[in-house]
Amino acid sequence: MGAMLDILKSLKPWRIGVLVALLFGAVGGTYSVYTLISGSGQETLEEDQQPALRAPAIERRPGDLVVEFADGSVARYRVKEVVQFVDVLGLTSEPREAVGETPDVVGAMVFSADGSVQLGSKIVVDLRTLRSDEARRDSFLRQNSLESNRFPLAEFVIREVSGLSWPLPESGEAAFQLHGDMTLHGVTAPLTWDVIASFGPDGVTGQATTRFQFGDFDMSKPSLFFIISVEDDLRLEVDFAATAT
Repeated sequence: MGAMLDILKSLKPWRIGVLVALLFGAVGGTYSVYTLISGSGQETLEEDQQPALRAPAIERRPGDLVVEFADGSVARYRVKEVVQFVDVLGLTSEPREAVGETPDVVGAMVFSADGSVQLGSKIVVDLRTLRSDEARRDSFLRQNSLESNRFPLAEFVIREVSGLSWPLPESGEAAFQLHGDMTLHGVTAPLTWDVIASFGPDGVTGQATTRFQFGDFDMSKPSLFFIISVEDDLRLEVDFAATAT
């Protein structure tokens, strides 16, 4: 026992973390590729500095039509990965799709009388509340790739809509695109979302999707000891329910 303590004392903190993770994997039968490494040294916003998620400020003018997200909207990410873990058969690897989502998403589109998009049209997602089926994955993304303690919100400012008829359909389904600027991880870049929406008397429902590489927003792919690979293709989805007034 004394010899083991001497060995542990000689190890650096991050090596102790890896050793503990391996021990948990051996005992539990399965080891997740995501480990928690403390002391990353990243800057974080104090609680009183954290921005709140708020619906876009809208300045409605005569003739404007506002399409605004309602309760029940959800934002999510999808990324494919190959993970390696220990089970009863030994060291095993398999492909998986990591999916995380949050209900904390707000959005609004403001159309003028001629159908053009007005200021205030945007979609905002709170990255701090993204959750997947693996808490350690969530922690890694929060502390590293997304750094959501530093950059808590993702914001897409809508500049233009293409492929959508005007006036808006009163019924049926329509496919169109949203063009604008995405701010994520402190980086702003142009981005296009593909949208499929259903129109009816109670409003609009649908899904908006887009994809990009980690490096487009200066984010690093997860790269830990037991990650075999992560596909450099991050997909975002927003399932929305909206009112049109």
